[in-house]
Amino acid sequence: GRRERRGSHQKVLRKFSVRAGAEPETQPNATLRDRVEGTVLGVAKAMEYLHSRGIALRDLKPGNVGFDEEGAVKLFDFGMAQKVSDCDAREICGSPRYMAPEAMTGKVSWTLKVDVYSFGVLLYELCSLRVPFESDFETILSTMAKIRKQQRRRSLSRRSRTLLRRMSFGGSSSFGNSACSSVGGENSVGSSIGNGSSIASSADTNEIEDDSHAAAVKEFYRQVVETGLRPPDNDRQLFETDVPRPELRAIIEQCWQADPADRPSFEEIVSRLEGVFSSIN
Repeated sequence: GRRERRGSHQKVLRKFSVRAGAEPETQPNATLRDRVEGTVLGVAKAMEYLHSRGIALRDLKPGNVGFDEEGAVKLFDFGMAQKVSDCDAREICGSPRYMAPEAMTGKVSWTLKVDVYSFGVLLYELCSLRVPFESDFETILSTMAKIRKQQRRRSLSRRSRTLLRRMSFGGSSSFGNSACSSVGGENSVGSSIGNGSSIASSADTNEIEDDSHAAAVKEFYRQVVETGLRPPDNDRQLFETDVPRPELRAIIEQCWQADPADRPSFEEIVSRLEGVFSSIN
Protein backbone atom coordinates (compact mmCIF):
# COMPACT_ATOMS: atom_id res chain seq x y z
CA GLY A 1 0.00 0.00 0.00
CA ARG A 2 0.92 3.69 -0.03
CA ARG A 3 2.33 3.59 3.51
CA GLU A 4 4.58 0.65 2.69
CA ARG A 5 5.87 2.35 -0.46
CA ARG A 6 6.56 5.56 1.43
CA GLY A 7 8.54 3.70 4.08
CA SER A 8 10.69 1.84 1.59
CA HIS A 9 11.12 5.00 -0.45
CA GLN A 10 12.64 6.82 2.51
CA LYS A 11 14.91 3.92 3.38
CA VAL A 12 17.41 4.71 0.63
CA LEU A 13 18.03 8.14 2.13
CA ARG A 14 18.72 6.65 5.56
CA LYS A 15 20.74 3.78 4.18
CA PHE A 16 23.25 5.96 2.41
CA SER A 17 23.06 8.90 4.82
CA VAL A 18 23.69 11.56 2.20
CA ARG A 19 21.07 13.96 3.53
CA ALA A 20 21.42 16.16 6.57
CA GLY A 21 19.97 14.62 9.70
CA ALA A 22 19.70 11.12 8.26
CA GLU A 23 20.76 8.23 10.44
CA PRO A 24 22.92 5.80 8.47
CA GLU A 25 21.88 2.18 8.44
CA THR A 26 25.16 0.97 6.96
CA GLN A 27 28.01 -0.21 9.20
CA PRO A 28 31.04 2.09 9.54
CA ASN A 29 33.28 -0.56 7.95
CA ALA A 30 30.88 -1.46 5.13
CA THR A 31 32.66 -1.93 1.83
CA LEU A 32 31.82 -0.11 -1.36
CA ARG A 33 30.27 -3.30 -2.65
CA ASP A 34 28.15 -3.67 0.49
CA ARG A 35 26.96 -0.09 0.15
CA VAL A 36 26.05 0.32 -3.45
CA GLU A 37 26.21 -2.83 -5.57
CA GLY A 38 22.59 -3.88 -5.22
CA THR A 39 21.23 -0.35 -5.49
CA VAL A 40 23.38 0.80 -8.40
CA LEU A 41 22.80 -2.34 -10.46
CA GLY A 42 19.10 -2.35 -9.62
CA VAL A 43 18.70 1.25 -10.74
CA ALA A 44 20.69 0.66 -13.93
CA LYS A 45 18.60 -2.42 -14.81
CA ALA A 46 15.34 -0.56 -14.10
CA MET A 47 16.50 2.29 -16.34
CA GLU A 48 17.56 -0.18 -19.02
CA TYR A 49 14.01 -1.53 -19.00
CA LEU A 50 12.45 1.94 -19.29
CA HIS A 51 14.80 2.96 -22.08
CA SER A 52 14.09 -0.22 -24.01
CA ARG A 53 10.54 1.12 -24.26
CA GLY A 54 11.63 4.61 -25.24
CA ILE A 55 10.69 6.15 -21.88
CA ALA A 56 12.85 8.80 -20.20
CA LEU A 57 12.39 9.13 -16.42
CA ARG A 58 13.76 12.71 -16.43
CA ASP A 59 14.05 12.90 -12.64
CA LEU A 60 16.46 10.17 -11.53
CA LYS A 61 17.80 10.96 -8.04
CA PRO A 62 18.15 9.24 -4.63
CA GLY A 63 14.78 10.63 -3.51
CA ASN A 64 13.10 8.58 -6.22
CA VAL A 65 14.85 5.31 -5.39
CA GLY A 66 13.72 2.91 -2.69
CA PHE A 67 13.37 -0.76 -1.79
CA ASP A 68 10.54 -3.22 -1.45
CA GLU A 69 10.11 -5.44 1.60
CA GLU A 70 12.60 -7.95 0.22
CA GLY A 71 15.27 -5.35 -0.53
CA ALA A 72 14.77 -5.14 -4.29
CA VAL A 73 15.36 -1.69 -5.77
CA LYS A 74 12.27 0.24 -6.86
CA LEU A 75 11.93 3.53 -8.71
CA PHE A 76 9.34 6.05 -7.51
CA ASP A 77 7.64 9.15 -8.88
CA PHE A 78 7.08 8.86 -12.60
CA GLY A 79 5.46 12.29 -12.79
CA MET A 80 8.05 13.55 -15.28
CA ALA A 81 8.50 10.25 -17.16
CA GLN A 82 7.51 10.38 -20.80
CA LYS A 83 8.11 8.75 -24.15
CA VAL A 84 11.17 10.61 -25.32
CA SER A 85 9.57 11.11 -28.74
CA ASP A 86 6.76 13.08 -27.06
CA CYS A 87 8.97 15.38 -24.96
CA ASP A 88 8.74 19.11 -25.63
CA ALA A 89 12.19 20.57 -26.41
CA ARG A 90 11.18 23.83 -24.70
CA GLU A 91 10.37 22.09 -21.43
CA ILE A 92 12.80 22.24 -18.51
CA CYS A 93 12.14 19.62 -15.86
CA GLY A 94 14.03 17.60 -13.29
CA SER A 95 15.98 18.29 -10.11
CA PRO A 96 18.82 20.82 -10.63
CA ARG A 97 21.65 18.78 -9.10
CA TYR A 98 20.84 15.79 -11.32
CA MET A 99 19.73 17.46 -14.56
CA ALA A 100 21.76 16.92 -17.72
CA PRO A 101 23.23 20.11 -19.22
CA GLU A 102 21.02 19.94 -22.29
CA ALA A 103 17.92 19.56 -20.10
CA MET A 104 18.72 22.90 -18.44
CA THR A 105 18.57 24.95 -21.63
CA GLY A 106 15.03 24.34 -22.85
CA LYS A 107 16.38 24.43 -26.41
CA VAL A 108 17.67 20.93 -27.20
CA SER A 109 15.61 17.89 -28.18
CA TRP A 110 15.25 15.38 -25.38
CA THR A 111 17.05 12.03 -25.60
CA LEU A 112 17.22 9.01 -23.32
CA LYS A 113 20.75 10.08 -22.40
CA VAL A 114 19.43 12.72 -19.96
CA ASP A 115 18.84 9.84 -17.54
CA VAL A 116 22.37 8.55 -18.07
CA TYR A 117 23.80 11.88 -16.91
CA SER A 118 21.56 11.77 -13.81
CA PHE A 119 22.70 8.22 -13.14
CA GLY A 120 26.33 9.39 -13.18
CA VAL A 121 25.58 11.98 -10.50
CA LEU A 122 23.62 9.39 -8.50
CA LEU A 123 26.45 6.86 -8.76
CA TYR A 124 28.95 9.46 -7.57
CA GLU A 125 26.70 10.32 -4.63
CA LEU A 126 26.27 6.71 -3.55
CA CYS A 127 30.01 6.02 -3.82
CA SER A 128 31.15 9.18 -2.04
CA LEU A 129 28.22 9.75 0.36
CA ARG A 130 28.49 13.42 -0.58
CA VAL A 131 25.64 15.63 -1.73
CA PRO A 132 26.63 16.57 -5.30
CA PHE A 133 27.51 20.21 -5.98
CA GLU A 134 26.89 21.08 -2.33
CA SER A 135 29.77 23.55 -1.89
CA ASP A 136 29.37 24.84 -5.46
CA PHE A 137 25.74 25.77 -4.95
CA GLU A 138 26.32 27.27 -1.51
CA THR A 139 29.13 29.44 -2.92
CA ILE A 140 26.98 30.55 -5.84
CA LEU A 141 24.02 31.26 -3.53
CA SER A 142 26.19 33.30 -1.16
CA THR A 143 27.64 35.30 -4.04
CA MET A 144 24.24 35.99 -5.55
CA ALA A 145 22.83 37.03 -2.16
CA LYS A 146 25.62 39.60 -1.78
CA ILE A 147 25.02 40.93 -5.28
CA ARG A 148 21.27 41.19 -4.68
CA LYS A 149 21.80 43.00 -1.36
CA GLN A 150 24.16 45.49 -2.99
CA GLN A 151 21.66 46.09 -5.76
CA ARG A 152 18.89 46.51 -3.21
CA ARG A 153 20.94 48.98 -1.16
CA ARG A 154 21.62 51.07 -4.25
CA SER A 155 17.93 50.95 -5.14
CA LEU A 156 16.89 51.91 -1.59
CA SER A 157 19.46 54.70 -1.56
CA ARG A 158 17.97 56.19 -4.73
CA ARG A 159 14.46 55.83 -3.33
CA SER A 160 15.52 57.48 -0.06
CA ARG A 161 17.00 60.47 -1.86
CA THR A 162 13.80 60.81 -3.87
CA LEU A 163 11.70 60.59 -0.70
CA LEU A 164 13.80 63.28 1.02
CA ARG A 165 13.39 65.60 -1.94
CA ARG A 166 9.63 65.10 -1.85
CA MET A 167 9.43 65.65 1.91
CA SER A 168 11.41 68.89 1.70
CA PHE A 169 9.42 70.22 -1.23
CA GLY A 170 7.70 73.49 -0.22
CA GLY A 171 10.01 74.18 2.75
CA SER A 172 11.09 72.26 5.83
CA SER A 173 8.92 74.32 8.23
CA SER A 174 5.72 73.22 6.53
CA PHE A 175 6.66 69.50 6.84
CA GLY A 176 7.93 70.00 10.36
CA ASN A 177 4.76 71.64 11.59
CA SER A 178 2.61 68.98 10.00
CA ALA A 179 4.63 66.16 11.51
CA CYS A 180 4.82 67.70 14.96
CA SER A 181 1.14 68.43 15.07
CA SER A 182 0.31 64.74 14.54
CA VAL A 183 3.08 62.99 16.49
CA GLY A 184 1.64 60.25 18.66
CA GLY A 185 -1.55 60.11 16.66
CA GLU A 186 -2.69 56.99 14.88
CA ASN A 187 -2.22 58.63 11.50
CA SER A 188 0.94 60.56 12.32
CA VAL A 189 3.48 61.12 9.57
CA GLY A 190 6.23 59.73 11.79
CA SER A 191 4.25 56.58 12.57
CA SER A 192 3.36 56.02 8.94
CA ILE A 193 6.91 56.34 7.73
CA GLY A 194 8.22 54.10 10.50
CA ASN A 195 5.74 51.32 9.88
CA GLY A 196 6.11 51.56 6.14
CA SER A 197 9.88 51.25 6.38
CA SER A 198 9.61 48.19 8.61
CA ILE A 199 7.21 46.45 6.26
CA ALA A 200 9.30 47.34 3.24
CA SER A 201 12.44 46.07 4.95
CA SER A 202 10.84 42.69 5.67
CA ALA A 203 9.45 42.42 2.16
CA ASP A 204 12.79 43.44 0.68
CA THR A 205 14.59 40.76 2.71
CA ASN A 206 12.24 38.04 1.47
CA GLU A 207 12.50 39.33 -2.08
CA ILE A 208 16.29 39.37 -1.87
CA GLU A 209 16.31 35.76 -0.65
CA ASP A 210 13.92 34.65 -3.42
CA ASP A 211 15.83 36.60 -6.07
CA SER A 212 19.15 35.29 -4.80
CA HIS A 213 18.02 31.66 -4.92
CA ALA A 214 16.55 32.04 -8.41
CA ALA A 215 19.72 33.77 -9.58
CA ALA A 216 21.88 31.08 -7.95
CA VAL A 217 20.00 28.29 -9.74
CA LYS A 218 20.36 30.18 -13.04
CA GLU A 219 24.09 30.68 -12.44
CA PHE A 220 24.47 27.03 -11.44
CA TYR A 221 22.82 26.00 -14.72
CA ARG A 222 25.17 28.31 -16.63
CA GLN A 223 28.26 26.81 -15.01
CA VAL A 224 27.12 23.24 -15.66
CA VAL A 225 26.28 24.00 -19.29
CA GLU A 226 29.04 26.46 -20.24
CA THR A 227 31.99 25.64 -17.98
CA GLY A 228 31.48 21.90 -17.55
CA LEU A 229 30.99 22.07 -13.78
CA ARG A 230 30.60 18.59 -12.29
CA PRO A 231 30.78 17.18 -8.77
CA PRO A 232 32.90 17.16 -6.71
CA ASP A 233 33.73 20.80 -7.47
CA ASN A 234 35.84 19.70 -10.44
CA ASP A 235 38.49 18.61 -7.92
CA ARG A 236 40.29 15.61 -9.41
CA GLN A 237 42.04 14.59 -6.20
CA LEU A 238 38.82 14.69 -4.23
CA PHE A 239 37.06 12.72 -6.98
CA GLU A 240 39.67 9.97 -6.81
CA THR A 241 39.37 9.89 -3.02
CA ASP A 242 35.58 9.77 -3.12
CA VAL A 243 35.47 7.06 -5.79
CA PRO A 244 38.56 4.87 -5.28
CA ARG A 245 37.69 2.34 -8.00
CA PRO A 246 38.99 3.61 -11.39
CA GLU A 247 36.40 1.51 -13.24
CA LEU A 248 33.59 3.31 -11.42
CA ARG A 249 35.22 6.70 -12.01
CA ALA A 250 35.39 5.93 -15.72
CA ILE A 251 31.67 5.08 -15.84
CA ILE A 252 30.76 8.21 -13.88
CA GLU A 253 32.84 10.50 -16.08
CA GLN A 254 31.40 9.01 -19.25
CA CYS A 255 27.89 9.51 -17.91
CA TRP A 256 28.79 13.17 -17.25
CA GLN A 257 29.84 13.90 -20.83
CA ALA A 258 28.42 17.14 -22.21
CA ASP A 259 27.54 15.54 -25.52
CA PRO A 260 24.71 13.02 -24.99
CA ALA A 261 26.08 10.90 -27.83
CA ASP A 262 29.27 10.30 -25.80
CA ARG A 263 27.38 8.83 -22.85
CA PRO A 264 26.96 5.04 -22.58
CA SER A 265 23.61 3.30 -22.79
CA PHE A 266 22.17 1.59 -19.72
CA GLU A 267 22.71 -1.74 -21.43
CA GLU A 268 26.42 -0.96 -21.52
CA ILE A 269 26.39 0.43 -17.98
CA VAL A 270 24.80 -2.75 -16.59
CA SER A 271 27.39 -4.92 -18.30
CA ARG A 272 30.29 -2.81 -17.06
CA LEU A 273 28.96 -2.60 -13.50
CA GLU A 274 28.56 -6.35 -13.31
CA GLY A 275 32.19 -6.68 -14.32
CA VAL A 276 33.29 -4.07 -11.77
CA PHE A 277 31.49 -5.63 -8.86
CA SER A 278 32.59 -9.14 -9.72
CA SER A 279 36.16 -7.94 -9.09
CA ILE A 280 35.44 -6.09 -5.83
CA ASN A 281 36.01 -8.03 -2.63
